[in-house]
Amino acid sequence: MPFHVFTVAVGVPDACQELNAFLSSRRILSVQRELIQNGGGSCWTFCVEYLESRGASKGTRVRKERVDYKQALPPEQFEVFSRLRACRKELAARDGVPAFAVCTDEQLAAMAQAEDLTKAVFDGIDGFGEAKRTKYGEALIAAHAKAEEGQ
Repeated sequence: MPFHVFTVAVGVPDACQELNAFLSSRRILSVQRELIQNGGGSCWTFCVEYLESRGASKGTRVRKERVDYKQALPPEQFEVFSRLRACRKELAARDGVPAFAVCTDEQLAAMAQAEDLTKAVFDGIDGFGEAKRTKYGEALIAAHAKAEEGQ
């Protein structure tokens, strides 16, 4: 997988424009960041691993149509979806990864539609394999159970 390294000066207005443009135009697999403390010359470095796009012109991104899950799910399932989404946000922050690296909204919706979140449910969700289940499954199951209980 290709990667690109960016250096962003601390405290410089619009210093992230190049990084943000790059991130918004590619499918990002991971981002590693590190603060280099050097007084007035402090900066952030970002190592971005991404997928090369095939078939699309460079810099363009093909997106699926967005789904409004508040409209697509019944209210009780949307409540579960919302709790799972909050859990995903916490897991992503904990691991320093984007939320979609934990799971997608589509995967969350599949979890929210399950009466009980189990290994079998995870196995039936496309793109949510053994590694993600091991890493995030317990927390997602707990969030699902709390939402089902109405807490």
